[in-house]
Amino acid sequence: IMDQLPNEIIAHIARDLSDIRDLSRLARAARSLYNAMRTLIWTAPSFASSIAFDKFLTVAGQNPALGTLVREINLVCSPHHWDFVNDENIVQLSQVCPQIMHIDLEGCVNLKDRGVTALAENCSQLRSVGLSSCMRVTDEGILALAKHCRELRVLELCKLHHVTDVSLAEVAANCRSLESLDIAGTRVSDETVALFIANAHSLTHLDLSSCYGVAELDRFIQEKPARLEIVVDSLGPGDADW
Repeated sequence: IMDQLPNEIIAHIARDLSDIRDLSRLARAARSLYNAMRTLIWTAPSFASSIAFDKFLTVAGQNPALGTLVREINLVCSPHHWDFVNDENIVQLSQVCPQIMHIDLEGCVNLKDRGVTALAENCSQLRSVGLSSCMRVTDEGILALAKHCRELRVLELCKLHHVTDVSLAEVAANCRSLESLDIAGTRVSDETVALFIANAHSLTHLDLSSCYGVAELDRFIQEKPARLEIVVDSLGPGDADW
């Protein structure tokens, strides 16, 4: 009977299981379930610890077919992700999971440009990238994203104090499918903000909070397209001092 269940029913059952051990038991119930569950488990894996993340990278490296199933990585919910995520394991991740489309690394303070550049070069299908509060990332890493990931829809760079027009102007020129952009606390200027608004015709959300280099904020708010929401108050005092 289990072998005859359609994948839609299997997916519905799996969504009600939050424990990876229960998902694994379900996958072992029948061969057809294993095949379906393998895709479900690997499409958007979660990690309860740094050890789990390291084991995932090892298994993905040893089984390339599994690594290519991964589409989404969200490390924000992993305990102490700010401690264990670094250039070395993100470079490895980009190599073993080249089909990633969505990744959120917010708060990974040990991540630098080398890791971001590897992601951009090896995972060119990226559609959303979260790097907010990754304060060691600079223009070098963002330039790599602008060069290799031109189909980005969501880009979050909040509180990246070392990111300037040098890279953001390239993002504005190359990533014209952007729908949501958070550059709060960066060193963006009026000129580059105008480029984003002019070039990204699908842009509906733009966060310019604490962008001290933007002098014509009132004009942008008054003249913006109706579809576009410009946020100016998402950061508190001192959150983006530079």
